[in-house]
Parts: sequence; structure tokens; C-alpha cells
Amino acid sequence: MERFLHVGRITLIVGGLLLALGSGLQAATSGGDPFSVQVTSSAFAVSAALRLAGAVAMIIGLTALYLPAADRAGRFGLVAYFLV
Repeated sequence: MERFLHVGRITLIVGGLLLALGSGLQAATSGGDPFSVQVTSSAFAVSAALRLAGAVAMIIGLTALYLPAADRAGRFGLVAYFLV
């Protein structure tokens, strides 16, 4: 179980870094262009893929942290998990 928690923590860190990298890339390459122009660029596709991968990693990491404490957290923990 400890190994599962360790992998979950690492996944959360990687997910956060991917989200930050994708957002930073989007901010750096937008150049004040309208959104309709930004969407057609390859930089937008890369930043969107990074943000998607980061969000998926965050969901997996949060699940890995929640599951060992699910029995102790009860219904309140389940509601909090879904709200996060």
C-alpha cells in the first residue's frame, strides 16, 4: 500500500508540472492573437495535450491518495473527493 501512495504522490507532482508547462507554453505563444487564430497553431495543440495529460495524471494521483483512506473518510471523504 505504501508503494501505491508513493506512486500517487509522484503522479500528482508530474501532473502539476505538466499543467504548469502547458499553461506556460500557452501564455508564451499566444502573442495577443484572437483565440480562433491560436487554436489553429501547433503550439496550441501541444499545450492542450500537456494540459490534458496533466489533468489525467492529477485524477490518477488524487485517486491513489484517496483510496487508502476511503474507509476512514466515509461519505464525507467521498463527497470531498468528487468535489475536488
